[in-house]
Amino acid sequence: MMAPSVVLDGDGEVLMALGSGGSKRIRTALVQVVAAVIVGGRSLERAVLAPRLHWDGDVVQMEPGFAPEVVETLRRQWPVNVWPQTNMYFGGVHAVSPGREAVGDPRRGGSARIGL
Repeated sequence: MMAPSVVLDGDGEVLMALGSGGSKRIRTALVQVVAAVIVGGRSLERAVLAPRLHWDGDVVQMEPGFAPEVVETLRRQWPVNVWPQTNMYFGGVHAVSPGREAVGDPRRGGSARIGL
């Protein structure tokens, strides 16, 4: 599965283009990056590098880096597994904001460059 996506601003201009190879976790990875930029006001790089989580149907899988109170709040509702380090399991989002910023996800050995 692959999910290339384009996010437009209110004027119809491309705000960002992003995607990730992988499996059923692509959607959660992309949504978390888009939400971090649009709702959270993060830079594209900070959004891609941020820790991620994924509900696998039985357990909330989490990368390290979430605040302890977030982990404990989730644990009161569901089983939680906090991974020891970031991992490709949570997707490898590569993204660009045309002319502004580009980032390759280190979870997948990514790199990015703007211009020549």
